[in-house]
Amino acid sequence: WLYFANRLIELPLGIVGVAMGTVLVPELTRALRGGDQKSMMHAESRGLELAVGLALPATLGLIVLGEPVVRMLFEHGLFSAADSAATAQALMLLALALPAHVLVKALSPAFFARDDTLTPLLATFAGFAVAIVLAVVFDRWFGAGGIAASIALGAWSSALALIRRGAATFGFSIDAAARRRLPRIVAAALAMGGLLWLTATLVLAPAATAQGAAQAVLLVMLISGGIALYGLLLALFGVIRWGDAVIAIRQTSASDLRD
Repeated sequence: WLYFANRLIELPLGIVGVAMGTVLVPELTRALRGGDQKSMMHAESRGLELAVGLALPATLGLIVLGEPVVRMLFEHGLFSAADSAATAQALMLLALALPAHVLVKALSPAFFARDDTLTPLLATFAGFAVAIVLAVVFDRWFGAGGIAASIALGAWSSALALIRRGAATFGFSIDAAARRRLPRIVAAALAMGGLLWLTATLVLAPAATAQGAAQAVLLVMLISGGIALYGLLLALFGVIRWGDAVIAIRQTSASDLRD
């Protein structure tokens, strides 16, 4: 159950990890070496916006659609309906750790740019320790769900350790644009999650007896609709402007990507 649930967590986590590593680390390193505090604040702000903007809707989507996704992908052969329910429960708990994992990926580059690889490593070890100790305890009471909850708490302990250490050593700072956009990103994600839950309740429950292909089509439509709705809400809330995004893509040169 934990193995299959974790497979679904890896997709959004991998996407955000690639984005953080490709964009944030080089930008922070250039700003730090040049002593440009404004550029560092800009890079940290955009990285945090990107992390929250990708992780929060993914978390809500996995919580809302976790069970139908598990049924569609895995429920065949010896994988029973009871296995789907248990896997979906583990997935929901693991999804709660996704924002923490993404925060670690967003905060670690600030240390890497300062040639500090030890602090993220120690934070990771601290998260491992918390997860292992709690898993031993919770497994006795809650089984696989307890282990999933322990993993989530371990991830949050790693993220909080990085936040405390960063605040104590060099301080994290975000610009006015991030302070304006982040609440709007959260609001857009919550609105998308609520509407997705309502739509899934109205659409998937009556179609529970439909054939597997029909269920898959409905699920793909819900996921696509949720993504489109989230993008629309971000635009309506003034978080993104499609013209700016197109200009940014056109201005990204091959040399920038190689750097």
